[in-house]
Amino acid sequence: MQPNPIDLERLLKAFQEMFAHMLTLQDLIGTDDNRTYEEVKPKYDQQAEREFALFYQALNDPAAFARAVREFERMHPKSGPIH
Repeated sequence: MQPNPIDLERLLKAFQEMFAHMLTLQDLIGTDDNRTYEEVKPKYDQQAEREFALFYQALNDPAAFARAVREFERMHPKSGPIH
């Protein structure tokens, strides 16, 4: 039985959602105010959507996708290299 092919768009969406979740938690952990997850999350959903637009635009172009990865790494040096 052949494995199902990876749906790259769905995979990117999952990574985008995890990235927004991570940014939200970083913000909440790093502050002492009383904001809730639900109050903070929309800001990071929008940020992740903007940043991941590079990947979506490059889905069918491997060279453009590699450039998008390098740009993402440049914007987020603390995350380390993506291999």
